Amino acid sequence: MAMRQLILPASSKPANHEYLSQNIVVMNTRPQTQTPALTQVVKIAQFSDCHLFADKQAEHFGANVYQNLDKILADISKQRDLDAIIFTGDLSQDHSRESYHLFAELVAKHNLVQPVHFLAGNHDDFDLMKQSLTGSAFAQTDVIELDDWQLFLLNSTSSTPAGVVNESDLLTLSSELNANKQQLVFMHHHPVDAEYFIDRHGLTNQPYFWQAIKRYPSIRAIACGHVHRGMQLVGPEQMPIFTCPATSIMFGQDPEQLIAESLTPGYQVLTLALEKQLRDRQEQVQAVNIDVSYHYLSN
Repeated sequence: MAMRQLILPASSKPANHEYLSQNIVVMNTRPQTQTPALTQVVKIAQFSDCHLFADKQAEHFGANVYQNLDKILADISKQRDLDAIIFTGDLSQDHSRESYHLFAELVAKHNLVQPVHFLAGNHDDFDLMKQSLTGSAFAQTDVIELDDWQLFLLNSTSSTPAGVVNESDLLTLSSELNANKQQLVFMHHHPVDAEYFIDRHGLTNQPYFWQAIKRYPSIRAIACGHVHRGMQLVGPEQMPIFTCPATSIMFGQDPEQLIAESLTPGYQVLTLALEKQLRDRQEQVQAVNIDVSYHYLSN
C-alpha cells in the first residue's frame, strides 16, 4: 500500500512553536484563471494519547504526562478561533477512575473555546469516559455538524490493543452522512501501516474499513491518534491520513519495540478550506484544501 510520511527529526523542533505545516489539496476542479467566489475555513484542534495515571506525579517513560497535558490544554486555550476540539483516545495508562477525573478537571480548568468531543483508545473504558467527561466542557456526540462539514468520531476499539471497526459503527456513519457536505473521520487506530512496531496494534480489518470508506467520495480525510507521531500517511485512492502527536511521549520508529524518542508533548491543528463558486444561483464546491500544523511544547 502506498504511503507517504512528512516528519522532521525530533532534534529539529523549536520550543513552543509549530514546526511543520503541510497543505494538502484534496480536490480541485477550479480553472486556474478563475477566482473562487467564496472560501470557507474550519479550524480543528486534535489532541491524543495522554496516558494519565491516578497520581499527578507519575511518569510514563520518564515524562510527567499530567504536566504535559496541562501545557497542551493551556496552548489550545489560547486559540479562540477553533470550530471544534477533539480528543482521540488513550486517556488512561493505569485504568483508574481517578485518571479520568484528572482529565476532566484539566479540560474544565482551561476554559476552551469549544467543548471537547472524545473517542476511546485501546487503553480506555468508554463507559467510564462517558461517566466522567460530562458538563459544558465536553460533548458526547459522534457527529459534529458544521455549515459545510461533518466531523465523524468512529470507534475502533476492540478487546485487544489492536483496532477493529465494526459493521454497526459503519452503518451509523452511512445513515448520518450528508452527501451535500464534506466529511472528516476521526478514529483512534491508524487505518494503514505506519511501518514501525505500532503496526502490531493497528487496525486489523483495514480492507473492510477502506471498502466502506470508498463508497463515500465526500469523505475527504482521516485523522487518528495511537501512533504517537505527527505524520501524513496516504491510504487507498490517495486518501490523506493525519496522525496526531501525543501529549505524553513521541514514539521512535523502531520496527520491534517501543522507544521513547522524545518527551516533548504535542498536538495538531487541521484547517479545512472549502472553495465555492456561484453557478445558476447555487454554490458549487470547486476545491478542498486541508492544512495540518503540528504544535510541540518544551518541557
